[in-house]
Amino acid sequence: MSYFVDLKYINLLSARLEKFKWTRNNVAVCRCPICGDSKKNKNKTRFFFYEQKGKFFVKCHNCSYSTTFPRFLEQTGGVLYNDYTVENLKEKFTLGTTANYKAMEKVMAKIEKPVFKNNQQLENCIAVCDLPEYEAVRNYISSRDIPKKYWDILYGCLNFNDVANQICEGKYPEDCRVVIPFYTRDKKIFAIQGRSLDPNCSLRYITIRDKNYDIPKVYGLERLDDTQRNYCFEGPFDSLFVENGIALAGSSIDLDCLPFDTKHTVFVFDNEPRNQEIVKAMTNVVNKGFSVCVWPSFVSEKDANDMHQAGINVQHVIDNNTHSGLSAHLEITKWKRV
Repeated sequence: MSYFVDLKYINLLSARLEKFKWTRNNVAVCRCPICGDSKKNKNKTRFFFYEQKGKFFVKCHNCSYSTTFPRFLEQTGGVLYNDYTVENLKEKFTLGTTANYKAMEKVMAKIEKPVFKNNQQLENCIAVCDLPEYEAVRNYISSRDIPKKYWDILYGCLNFNDVANQICEGKYPEDCRVVIPFYTRDKKIFAIQGRSLDPNCSLRYITIRDKNYDIPKVYGLERLDDTQRNYCFEGPFDSLFVENGIALAGSSIDLDCLPFDTKHTVFVFDNEPRNQEIVKAMTNVVNKGFSVCVWPSFVSEKDANDMHQAGINVQHVIDNNTHSGLSAHLEITKWKRV
């Protein structure tokens, strides 16, 4: 991990830490966020951030808590840890000069044509479960806390353009991405989505559809049981935190032409009450007779992934906050901030 990235995120985290201050260039102190430090003396600062050989560690001299800074940030930093992980991956991997880039090339040489779930083959990508533990795509998926049971249906690539051209010829970003296959109900790949690891990328997500398939871009169709309650999210990753989850790739999809029975479908949008487009979309699905989740006030996280990482039982919250008809309109009115 980079000394300078650690330094940056210690400073970002410092706003949450009581009586934080730097005592030297590579040493900082604060009151311990684990044990609370001294109960008698509120000025005690016995929690230390310190650097050794280019890496930061933390230690409390009251409760003896001790670990690396990345591990501490993972335990206490919430969404900040995701940003930290991605920034390290960007620095260590996407520049194309690191050892794990070469390691991934070696793995790809051994697995030139990975077999997907439907026995179709795509070159130049590897299932996340087959990637080395230190490889960037695997680390990214791990940092998002994606359940490991889905790691064999998510893939990594070094050059997304090489993968995308197997679906539809064109000019696409030539960067390292997570590759997310979309399957038909009969388990044929009809589209792929590429998710960039670069937080500053202008095209974080790009979805490519095979021109031979004229069906809406819905992720998770091959796993969907539409005879039971199912949950339709905005993005593929969010759909993996509930049972029987799917996702729409694009806001322009005609809800009347979805390729499954929507009688038991709950539409789940991001928790953005100030976003006029989301409020409009939620109102639209209610007007069409669908059920929708309206997030309760105690949930502050933006999406299902963030909620899961904050320790929230996403499916339980959705099931207890699903509305339709007039009830849905009333709840949306209370929820929205536009």
